Amino acid sequence: MSIVYKPHKKYPDSIFIREFYGKIKLNEILKSWSFLSDKILVDSSVKGLINNLLEAELEVDINDFEFIISQIIKLNFNKKIKIAVITVNPKTIVFPIMAESYNKDLNIKTFSSIEAAENWILNQN
Repeated sequence: MSIVYKPHKKYPDSIFIREFYGKIKLNEILKSWSFLSDKILVDSSVKGLINNLLEAELEVDINDFEFIISQIIKLNFNKKIKIAVITVNPKTIVFPIMAESYNKDLNIKTFSSIEAAENWILNQN
């Protein structure tokens, strides 16, 4: 398991990226969100966060879902930015899709490509 944190190459002031690789467990997801918050990697200029899960396998279950969402909501920046999740894996896609309708305080959407996520984040509507 590994997570790479980096500003977007084309939009470094507007989009931050997390790339996930390998099998990702609940505690790693929570640590990653805390890391973003603690290190202030997502500041007021950032419009969106892209979570690239194309090379990852989430090892969480439906019982972990509410806990993960509650922890994300507690973070200061979550209401200010758009959260894009990139995945095509049916086992992974269910979680961000559920999050889209679960809590309207989260501005989260699921995409199958980074380009679609970029367009959504940069769109002012």
